[in-house]
Amino acid sequence: MLSPEFLQVWRQWLRKPAPTTNFRNGRAAAPTYQLEHDIDHSVSYIQGLVRGFIAGEQLDYRSLASKELIEVEQWLTELNRRTMDETEKQKFLGYISDMKLILQHLAN
Repeated sequence: MLSPEFLQVWRQWLRKPAPTTNFRNGRAAAPTYQLEHDIDHSVSYIQGLVRGFIAGEQLDYRSLASKELIEVEQWLTELNRRTMDETEKQKFLGYISDMKLILQHLAN
């Protein structure tokens, strides 16, 4: 069941630009390049999961979302350890936190 809260987070997240500028512009030397690569891949994956869920496709969303949550948690841990510009860090943390909320909804 899709709660109004979930739909609100989902819609806001879709409108938010992903913090993947370095990856999308091929700046492989950027310190956040690998993280941006991983986020970009995960965005596509999560969008597919949610669209399937909304369409009523029969998949094991709990398992699929739980596996993706493990990776998202690792990113959050890595970001919290990383020394970087606080504004940039918050941009990543906010975006990834919304990803986490979406996945938690699918996992429950």
